[in-house]
Amino acid sequence: MAKDFSIFDQKMMQLALEEAKLAFNKEEVPVGAVLTLGDQVIARAHNTMETKGDPTAHAEILCIRKGAEAIGDWRLLGATLYTTLEPCVMCGGAMLLARITRVVWGAPDIRHGSNGSWIDLFEKKHPTHQLEIAGGLYEEEAANLMRLFFKDKGQNMKKTNFLLVELFDELIAFQETKLLNYAAEIIPNVTSDDILQPNDYDELENHPFFRYEEGVLKGIQTAKMAVLAKLRED
Repeated sequence: MAKDFSIFDQKMMQLALEEAKLAFNKEEVPVGAVLTLGDQVIARAHNTMETKGDPTAHAEILCIRKGAEAIGDWRLLGATLYTTLEPCVMCGGAMLLARITRVVWGAPDIRHGSNGSWIDLFEKKHPTHQLEIAGGLYEEEAANLMRLFFKDKGQNMKKTNFLLVELFDELIAFQETKLLNYAAEIIPNVTSDDILQPNDYDELENHPFFRYEEGVLKGIQTAKMAVLAKLRED
C-alpha cells in the first residue's frame, strides 16, 4: 500500500470494499465506491449492472449521481471518489465532467482501466478540469475479491455446461427410445441396430411419421455437436 494514502483514505477504501462485497453477494462484478466531501461520506454504491440491466450502473457512476443529488449540484468540486477498481473510460469521463477533485482506486483493470492499465485519460491536461488520481490502495484485497468472483463464475459456467450436455444426452436417449417403439409398431421385433439402417426396410424408409421422428433425433444430435464445438472454442 502506497505511503501517500492517509488513515482517512484507508478507512474510506475499506467502506468501498464493503460495498464491493455487497455486489459480490448479489452476483454482480464486485466493485464498490464511496464519495466524500471534506470528512463526510455523501454517497456510497456498488455495481448493479445485472440487477438493473443497465450497462452504466457502475459503482462510480451511481456514486456520482447520489453525490450530486445529496449536495444539489452536479459540480462535485472538492469531492474525493474512492473506488475498488481502476475506473473505466465511462467512469473516468464522468469524473472529469462532474469536476471531482481527487480519485483513489484499488486494483488495476487491465481490460478497461482509464488510468494507464488500458488507456490514460488523465495523462494530458483536460481543457475544463484536472483531477488528482492515484491507485494501489488496498490493491490486493480488491484484486482478490475480483479473482474470487470470476473463479466462482467460471466454476458455475462449467457446471452449467455439464448440465447442458447431460440434458442433450437425456433428450437423445428419450428420442431413440421413442423412435424404436415407433419402429416396433411398424415392424415387429425390430432392434435398435435395425433403425440405424432404416433404408434396409421399405416400411421404415417410406413411413412419413418414422422419418419425422428420425429427423427430430438427428436434429438433437446435431445441436449437441454444435454446442460441444462452441464450448471447445470458449
